Amino acid sequence: MRQAQKLMQQFQISETDVSLAEVSEAIAKARNVQLVDWEMYLAQTVAEAFACKAYGSVVSSFSANARLVRERRYIFAGLGPASEVAAYAFSVLSRQCAKDRRLHMAAQPKNCKKSTE
Repeated sequence: MRQAQKLMQQFQISETDVSLAEVSEAIAKARNVQLVDWEMYLAQTVAEAFACKAYGSVVSSFSANARLVRERRYIFAGLGPASEVAAYAFSVLSRQCAKDRRLHMAAQPKNCKKSTE
């Protein structure tokens, strides 16, 4: 232990630096490019369940035929494998929610408004 502390002093490494080394990130693709409320709430809920933080971002790139392609992503940051598990859980749950939402909307009467303001 003394040797570890001596090395930490020699290389000016604090205990905070050591604990931050355990932080990892995992990325999960969103279902839509537009910011959708239910998906954002799902990302936040999953992040809280796995003691992570969730951040959203939009990435733009060019496809092979020179078209601009935008993609929304959620980044989960947490200690150890928590971020990977949170990203996986978000991917699975968002797929299930989107499927169930489509089924629910299809079951509604045709004269029912799709969105209420």
